[in-house]
Amino acid sequence: MFSQNLRLMETTQTPITGKENYTFKTIPFEALVEFYHAFNNGKIEMVAKNWANSPQISMDNPLGGIMRGWEKIREVYQGIFNGKAKVYVEFYDYSIHEMEDTFFAVGRERGYVDIGSQHIELAIRTSRIFQKINGEWRQVHHHGSIENPDLLNTYQQLIKNNFQTLILLKMESAYYAVTTNWVIFVDIVIALVSIWLFKLGRASNLTLGIVTLLFALSIVFFHWAFGGQNFLPTDLSGEIFYAIILGGAAAILALLYFTSSSIFNNLSQEHLQIAQGFRVFIGGGFLMEGVLGVIPGWFSILDGFFHISSGFLALVAAIAFLNKWRGNRNLLWMANLVGLTDIIVIVTGICFWVWSDLGPHHNMNYVVFGVGPMLLWIHFNSIKKLLQSPLS
Repeated sequence: MFSQNLRLMETTQTPITGKENYTFKTIPFEALVEFYHAFNNGKIEMVAKNWANSPQISMDNPLGGIMRGWEKIREVYQGIFNGKAKVYVEFYDYSIHEMEDTFFAVGRERGYVDIGSQHIELAIRTSRIFQKINGEWRQVHHHGSIENPDLLNTYQQLIKNNFQTLILLKMESAYYAVTTNWVIFVDIVIALVSIWLFKLGRASNLTLGIVTLLFALSIVFFHWAFGGQNFLPTDLSGEIFYAIILGGAAAILALLYFTSSSIFNNLSQEHLQIAQGFRVFIGGGFLMEGVLGVIPGWFSILDGFFHISSGFLALVAAIAFLNKWRGNRNLLWMANLVGLTDIIVIVTGICFWVWSDLGPHHNMNYVVFGVGPMLLWIHFNSIKKLLQSPLS
């Protein structure tokens, strides 16, 4: 059956680790490199691109048992990537058997699993089958088996002892997905509020269209960059991330200053403070993350308190200014100072206090980059108006 079309590559001992260069998965080797790069770096979206998105694909290995269909297979990978275990494998002693639109790779994997203080060296017989779909190789089946009975027993005992942990990890993955949807919702809300401010400031229809497009593209980009772990290395330090945040915020503020100052000069204090009031949604979201264990509980309380307090003060200041209450300037100053303190404390906390728990791809960063610069810009304009207005 295979003799006429099958092309066999010689057995190769040089391992595929995922660190090799690849481009468009047009040859089998590149498809394998992409998978091991995605797996060893915990990139779930890249793993998804490597597999065919079909209910007919299957996986049978010691890490997940028998799984059929991409959704079930995805759960296995998410449990590994989001859990406490560190898993590394490389593919060696392999041969590639290629036909017109199918290839299968047969070989061995070696690597390790670390869970807490437990370390297990892995030795796995492995085969992967790929099918060419729309010009790219996509994985349709994987089979792996641990050949050493003692190693298999050790691994199975580890899984048995940590069964409750695995259930909790699956729950954590679901909670993380829920809170990710929430922060995306918050980004959308703040984007709509910002567009409302541009409209109130008498921006042209062309400007409104450009602003709307930029907000939409930024939300898509943040999901690709943070949700897909495609933008920053996973081992990035908190100090470098802090510098990236400051640099990004400064660049966005400069862009807004030179393109939108006249528009925001047309706004009144109540407009700016009402917009700041929506940050209570941010505070509520981070309290939810703390309850669900997505971020450390103490940090969620700190974050939630500051966001909700600054949002509440902003709304009170808006009402006071609109109704010309006595002392409304003091309320405006308080709302701005608490809001700025909120931003400084939270960004500093992410990068220096809870960096080991969050890292560069946590869903909190959707808000840091998607909402933070706009809130800073609103604070800037509110304070500028306070400084320019006469004391009463």
